[in-house]
Amino acid sequence: MNKIWFICKVKFLRNTDGADSQVTEQFLLDAYNYTEAETRMSKIMEASGQTPFEIKQITKTNYAEVIHYDDADYWFKVKVSFVSFDEATGKEKGVNQFFLMCAGDVEDATRKTHDFLKSTISGYVIPSVTYTKIVDVFPLAMMSINDMTEGGMVHGPQKEVPHES
Repeated sequence: MNKIWFICKVKFLRNTDGADSQVTEQFLLDAYNYTEAETRMSKIMEASGQTPFEIKQITKTNYAEVIHYDDADYWFKVKVSFVSFDEATGKEKGVNQFFLMCAGDVEDATRKTHDFLKSTISGYVIPSVTYTKIVDVFPLAMMSINDMTEGGMVHGPQKEVPHES
C-alpha cells in the first residue's frame, strides 16, 4: 500500500498581537488513508498548542513528488507533462505529473523544477505553475519511531520542514 499526500484544512484560534482570531489554514501530510491523515493532523495541532481546532476538510492529492528547499516559504503546484514516443501507435504521448515545489515565486519554482528534472531522459514541458495556500508540510518519512508511536507529530504549524533528499 502506498502513502498518499493529503491536504488538511484546519480552523483554529490564533493569538495575534494579544487578540484571538479564527483562521483556516491548509497543511499537507502523507498517510495511508483518510483516518490516519485525520489522526496525524489532530496530533500535530494538539502538540503545537493550537486548540481548540476543527479539521474542516481532508482531500487526497495527486502529487508525484513533494520537494522542499530551505531557502523558500511558499508552495507551488507544478504540472509537468512528460513526452514519450509510443512505438505501437507511432505517436507522441504525454503523461502529466504534479509536483509540490517549495520556492520563493513562480519563476523560482520553474527553475527548481528544471533543476530537479535535469537528469531525466524523457522530454518534458511545464504547462503550469500555481501558488498554493499550503502553510506547512508534515512528511511521515521524516518521523522517528517515537513520533510514530505518539501519533505522528513532526513539528507544529509555522515551523520549517527539514530538506528531503
